[in-house]
Amino acid sequence: MNYICEKRGKIDRLWGTFIQHIIQMQEAGIKVEYVKKGEVVLNGKRYSPLYFENTMRYEPIGKGGGNVVLTGHNIQPLIDYLRRHT
Repeated sequence: MNYICEKRGKIDRLWGTFIQHIIQMQEAGIKVEYVKKGEVVLNGKRYSPLYFENTMRYEPIGKGGGNVVLTGHNIQPLIDYLRRHT
């Protein structure tokens, strides 16, 4: 995970948000196969999640796919994207 924060409390909050998003994706039927620092496999495709203060971006690792940029902490646009591209 790449964090752009100077305060430890913000890093902890962002990590908690990421875990919450993983749970929400699983509940929405997205297959979360693998999670490690800097990489997550969603519906068989590898992504690098980049978290900033109020913006999140999921960049595809390898061939194909486009970035999914989220403003705020609403994960629904990523869920919708993954449902359309499976």
